Amino acid sequence: MWTGLPAVTARAYRFFGRTVRVDCDDPAVADLLDAIYDRQRVDDAADPGRAALPDLVVAVRADGPGGPRVELGGRTVRAPSAGELAHHAHLVLVNAAAALADGRRVLHAGAVARDGRAVLIVGRSGWGKTTQTLALVQRGWRLLSDDFAVVRADGTVEPFVRRVNLTTASLDLLDLAPPPGSPIVAGFGGRVKWMVDVEQLWPDRLGGPARLAAVCLLASAASSTPPAGPWRLEVDHLPAGFVADLAAIPGVASVAPATTPDAHAHHLVIHTAGAARIVAAVDRVCAAHDVAVLSAHAGAAAPPDFGPAPALDPIDPAAALDALLFHDLSLAGRRFLFGTHPPDVLAARAALRTAVAACDAAVYRLSPGPVAATADLIAGLLDDAGDGAR
Repeated sequence: MWTGLPAVTARAYRFFGRTVRVDCDDPAVADLLDAIYDRQRVDDAADPGRAALPDLVVAVRADGPGGPRVELGGRTVRAPSAGELAHHAHLVLVNAAAALADGRRVLHAGAVARDGRAVLIVGRSGWGKTTQTLALVQRGWRLLSDDFAVVRADGTVEPFVRRVNLTTASLDLLDLAPPPGSPIVAGFGGRVKWMVDVEQLWPDRLGGPARLAAVCLLASAASSTPPAGPWRLEVDHLPAGFVADLAAIPGVASVAPATTPDAHAHHLVIHTAGAARIVAAVDRVCAAHDVAVLSAHAGAAAPPDFGPAPALDPIDPAAALDALLFHDLSLAGRRFLFGTHPPDVLAARAALRTAVAACDAAVYRLSPGPVAATADLIAGLLDDAGDGAR
């Protein structure tokens, strides 16, 4: 075992081919991470070499003058409360490991497979990825991931199965109850999520590597264009001078707190003048203030309205690349670990283009309707393709 901390707080996990060690001063948080990532756990007794030489070391601190926080490579991510520390820690672990993944892109997406072909459901947190993913698993599809889709350059989608995040609303929509003993995590804004072992719900529904057949981009309205509109930024804290430095970026017209109903002090809206490119500059300002970006996106703030009928609109794969980059954890984690590297954006776009083209995969904007009808529509993508992908 590692020294310097009680044995119970030193754990190691294998994410995307990389080993991450977690040193945590709160045994309850350490146990919660263990429950979420029980399939990724590395036992140092069984594999001492791998666990003793991790690729990354992450410190999770519930106590101390800095408040609840996660520390990695000289950077700090602050949690608003001790209750949300486990959620913030898991975001850092996954993003950091994704940044170092060799030959893979890790997308913020659900992934399911049938007959060796995979469909990705890509979207922001709270937009229904997990609900729609599990609706297909209910119908007999195989689960590859509920939140982190691992895509290789040849278009292979690898499984990354952990306990799935299910809110009370998702459980109701799927007509499910969390199995006894399912742990609970407090997500952004304290939103409660049950961490459910899919095999307790549906035995023998986990899948193996599958060929990418289709990508569905969740949308608040059917559109054939990438997201448009102001940038929305969620950060871990707002130090003095940070907002003023964002507002001084060339091309930024204004910076203001978000006014959505669930917004808190750490949500910002950045309006740009015309089609200004501000990503690299925002990264530099955040790094200068040691501010961690928890989420960033452009376009409408409202989630899909789950109206009376779902709709699928085909998108040219090349036109969809920028929208997919919004959900690329490999890119987001690399910025967090190493600062701004604009060439990484070009490499990420090229890697996604290669993966989609390798399988001639189709890309769609998905405006969800009722869960069952939406699942039927997604399932029809493979039915229409017959025995082969497009």
